[in-house]
Amino acid sequence: MHDYDLDSLNTQGAVCHRAAGRGDRAVGLLEEQLHRVQEGMTRDRGHLTAKLAVAVAQSPQPDPARAAHLGHEALEAAAKDRLSPNPQRAQPS
Repeated sequence: MHDYDLDSLNTQGAVCHRAAGRGDRAVGLLEEQLHRVQEGMTRDRGHLTAKLAVAVAQSPQPDPARAAHLGHEALEAAAKDRLSPNPQRAQPS
């Protein structure tokens, strides 16, 4: 079982804000989380990017072009991670 840390809490908070109609707040939280993802953590970056794409699309002032771009980035990360012989993933502390 993975440890529940502040990053996990912030990501869950973003999901809750989005579900509550506060996509703008979710976008801010997810952008902060993406800046914290270590280089090479392709799967984690792709996962957060996919969540960000949804939040951007569902924010009070949606940006469909940005959401689509983020969606493509998430798909590219998933493909890269799937094809990587040794994918790096965040380890519980």
